[in-house]
Amino acid sequence: MTDSDVELIETLPDEILESVFRCLPLEEVKTKLAVVCKRWYEVSKSCSLLRNLQFGPFITTETAVQVLRQAPLLHSLKLLSRADINELLNEVAIWNTKLERLKVYASKDARYTEVEGPVLVSCVQSLRNLKDLTLKRVTFDNPDYVFKELGPATSKLEALNLNHSIQLDTEGLFSLVQGLPKLKELRIYCISFNRIGIRYWSVSPWLRSVTPYTDPPVDDLIRKMDTLHILKLNMLGITGAIFQALATLPNLRVLHLYRMVMVQDESMSQLARLKRLEKLVVTIPRTITSQCWSEVLGSSSMVHLTHVVVSNSYSVDDLVLRTIADNCPVMMELGFPGCRGITDAGVAAVIIKCTRLTKINLFSTKSVISEAFRLLPVFLPNLEELIFRAVDRTDTGFPEEVRLMPNLRLMTMYRYP
Repeated sequence: MTDSDVELIETLPDEILESVFRCLPLEEVKTKLAVVCKRWYEVSKSCSLLRNLQFGPFITTETAVQVLRQAPLLHSLKLLSRADINELLNEVAIWNTKLERLKVYASKDARYTEVEGPVLVSCVQSLRNLKDLTLKRVTFDNPDYVFKELGPATSKLEALNLNHSIQLDTEGLFSLVQGLPKLKELRIYCISFNRIGIRYWSVSPWLRSVTPYTDPPVDDLIRKMDTLHILKLNMLGITGAIFQALATLPNLRVLHLYRMVMVQDESMSQLARLKRLEKLVVTIPRTITSQCWSEVLGSSSMVHLTHVVVSNSYSVDDLVLRTIADNCPVMMELGFPGCRGITDAGVAAVIIKCTRLTKINLFSTKSVISEAFRLLPVFLPNLEELIFRAVDRTDTGFPEEVRLMPNLRLMTMYRYP
C-alpha cells in the first residue's frame, strides 16, 4: 500500500468504511483491516459492527443503552443478572430488531431475574428474526400471560430454553404448547413439577402454590413438536406415558431425560425406535433393569450414538458396557457416574473397542475400575478427559501409566446435572 493509498483511505467518510466493514466477519475486521492504518483501526471499534454482545451485572445502564442503540446489526445478545432488564428489553425492541438469539438469565448464586411479562412479549414480537430464546432463572410478574402469549409472539422460533423455571406449572405448559411454533430444540427444566401439596418460593416476590404435575401437557408437547432435533426435559415425576410419543420423533438426535425415577422397562424400551439418536443422557433411572439397557443400546438404531451418560443407576453393569462396546463403534463420550454395578471388565471392553472415545466419566464408582485404566495408553492414546473417584476406601487413584499421558486431563470432581 502506497502513501497515496493511505491518504485516500484517511479521507473516506466513516459511513463508507463502516458499510464496507459490515459486509465482513468482525474477526477479519479486527485482525486484518484494523492493522492497516490508524483510520481503519478507529472505525473497526465502532459499535455498529458488533454482531454478538453480553452485558453482565456490572455494566452501567447508561453504557448498555448507548451500545445497544449503536448496534443495529446485533445477531446475539446475552443479558446476565441485570436489575435493569426491563429497560434494556425495551431498548432491544426498538434498536436491535435483527436479533436472532436472545438470552436472559441469572447466575447460579444470584437472585432470579425478574421480568415484566408485557415487556418480554412486546420485545419478542418486535424481533422478527428471533430463532433462539433462553429464559434461565427468570421469573415474571404475570406468568400466565407470558406462557399464553409467548408462543404466538415467536413465529420463527426454532430453539427455546426454559432453564430452572419455577413458574411453569401444568396449566402454563398447556398454554405454552398451544401457541409455540414447531421447534428444533426445546429445553424445559421445571423444578416446580410434581411438588405434591403446596410449596411457596421465597426467591421471588410472588407466592404461588404449585400443583401436582401430570403427563398430558408433555405428551401434547412432544406430539406437536415432531420437528425436534434436541429435547431436554427435567421434570421430577415424569412417567412412562410420554415415551410412546418420544419414540415417534423422526429427527431427534439429542435426548436428555433427567430424574427418570418413575419410568419402567416397557417404556424405556421405546427409545430403540429412535433411528437418528446421537446423544442420550438419562439420570436417576431407578427402575430400569440391565436387560432393558442392553436391549435399547444394542438395537440396530443405536449404532450412531456418540454420547451416552447414565447416572445413579442401580442396575447398569458390565453387560451394558459390553453391549455399548459391541454396538456403538463411533462412541466419543461415555459416562456412568454413580453406577456402582460396573467393574474393570466392562470398562476394559469399552476401552478396547470404542477407540474414538475422548471423554470418560466414572465418578463415584468402585475402585476396581481403575485396573482397566492401564489399557488407556494403548487403546485410547488420544483420550482428552477422564473423571474418576472411587467410593470405597481401597481407592489408589489413577495408575502411573495414565498420569503420564500428555494430553489427558484427569479429574476427581463432578457436578451431577
